[in-house]
Amino acid sequence: MKVKLTLILLFILVVHVKANFNLITPTKNLQSSSLSFLKETNGPLPIEKVVYMYKEGKFELHDDNFVNFARTYQRYWMHFNLLANTENETVMLYFDNPHIYRLKVYEMINEQLVQLYDHGSMEPFADRSFLYRNFVFELHLAKKQKTDYFVLLDRVDEVLKFSTMLYEKPDFMRTYHLNYWFYGCFSGILLFIILFSAFLWLSLNEKIHLWYILYLFLILLFVLADSGLGYEFIWGNYPDLNKHIRTPLGMLTFTVQLQFMQLFISQSKANSRFFIWVNSNKWLFLTLSILYIAAIYFKINLSLYLFKVFQFSFYLAYVFAVILVFLSLLEKIRHKNRIALIYLFAVLTLLAQVAIVMMARWHLIHTAIDTAFTLTCCVLVEVIVLTLGLTFRYNYYKIEKNKLEMNLIAQKNSTLNKVMVAIDAEKKRIAQDLHDDVGGTLSVIKGMLSNIDQPDASQFHQKLMQAQHLLDQACKDVRFIAHDLMPVAFNHSTLSREVEDTVHKANLASTTTQFTYMINGEERAMDKGIELNIFRMINEIIHNIKKHAMAHKALIQLSYYPDFFQLMVEDDGCGFDLQSITHHGIGFNNLKSRAEYMNAEIHIESSKNGTTIICILAYQ
Repeated sequence: MKVKLTLILLFILVVHVKANFNLITPTKNLQSSSLSFLKETNGPLPIEKVVYMYKEGKFELHDDNFVNFARTYQRYWMHFNLLANTENETVMLYFDNPHIYRLKVYEMINEQLVQLYDHGSMEPFADRSFLYRNFVFELHLAKKQKTDYFVLLDRVDEVLKFSTMLYEKPDFMRTYHLNYWFYGCFSGILLFIILFSAFLWLSLNEKIHLWYILYLFLILLFVLADSGLGYEFIWGNYPDLNKHIRTPLGMLTFTVQLQFMQLFISQSKANSRFFIWVNSNKWLFLTLSILYIAAIYFKINLSLYLFKVFQFSFYLAYVFAVILVFLSLLEKIRHKNRIALIYLFAVLTLLAQVAIVMMARWHLIHTAIDTAFTLTCCVLVEVIVLTLGLTFRYNYYKIEKNKLEMNLIAQKNSTLNKVMVAIDAEKKRIAQDLHDDVGGTLSVIKGMLSNIDQPDASQFHQKLMQAQHLLDQACKDVRFIAHDLMPVAFNHSTLSREVEDTVHKANLASTTTQFTYMINGEERAMDKGIELNIFRMINEIIHNIKKHAMAHKALIQLSYYPDFFQLMVEDDGCGFDLQSITHHGIGFNNLKSRAEYMNAEIHIESSKNGTTIICILAYQ
């Protein structure tokens, strides 16, 4: 609601300020007639024919100094007359449209017709009688003498819209200086922001500032071209360039703006479904710009059909671009991205300019609005908002980065806690193995030796042999348990070799399950901590198969792919209830904890026909 209210107030301010800024300043001693117009319907008319048609009443009266003929396909003639009441007068005839292709001013006194001026935007700027961005003509009036003026207006195939005003020369010079002061301030602000952004780009080495500099430079050129200042100060000797420059500038500016928007709101393929569409639209704008520039440079005359196709593509690209900008911003706003709100406000200021231009073109606004002035105001607001937004953006993302770092630390601590739980569970399992296997064997040996009271030579020798065999078994069990904890030569060996050795020992120790080991691809060395975790996961899985699966066959497979490593273990055992084991299975949770610690994916499928465990780890 606040944004809408701000835009409404901005629109009213711009319209009101400009209406007063272009206010007609009539002289006290001057009488003027209303404007009247004649459209050339059957080709160009000579001035003598025009005068004749005026006398015949063919001109149509216009009761306002603001004229809007929309898109024109013929030339127009304008007529008005002036009368100085008391003394000789010099007045300035002013047209506020710098893009009229041709203006011819004729003066008629006592049936004597004289051509005073022949200017236009298709002539070198230096040829103008009064060097100003818009068209200004000095008219000298004799005392008590009525003077008729005829003006040819040519802007065929374009929108013909202008305000005609009369000023006393001192009043016009005040307006003249105020106008240059306004556009000078605007250009100075943008140039300062460009220099400041260049400093930030060199200091921070972030490409968003480079794109912002390019956008500011293009939008400054567009404003200068639209207001006529570009022709006055930069390309004044190139009328063809002056005629066509706004179209490619607009397309290139929109291309750069889309790129800047993506960087400003951090839009990427991973976090936005509109990213590819925005990129496609950028390439469409760039392609249209290149084709347009090439056609102008090589002076290619497009047929009416091709011109209509290009024009349709041009407008379609603009419509899609505006829609994509709003969809991208709304998508970010839905995800609580406050940066997108700032950019949305900046975009709405330019949308206000589009609304002003369209309302003026469709005769919904009857006041004399200089759309070049409103464009400058809207661009200035947008640039100030974006510049402040860049500062806010750094603080916003700094806070978000700190939150993310805290979440990562919390997640890491949680993972470490799970690993510690897994280590404690593994210690408990090892302690249980020592108690059940080694401890039980040593207890049997102790009982056998304690029962030898009066040794019979043959019986004594037999019991010693049995005790020695049990001691060998106890030593083997201790070696197996120690190897599970940490293979002696692990740091100087490879994962595949140690897994192969573990599978071999599992086959020696198990009488019910036959373990098979396979390796696919060329083995790739990984961090020893990662390899140790994988090794312990394999030991955990083998232990669970021997203890719970009642499997006849089990396959352990290591696969080395170009981008990732995969561990797969399959058995044909009885399986287990995956839902129950997820909540209560210590071994299963240990596997998940180790996989999470390594940033690996683990998938487990189990049924009455067996179990499959797959762990996928991207190379670090």
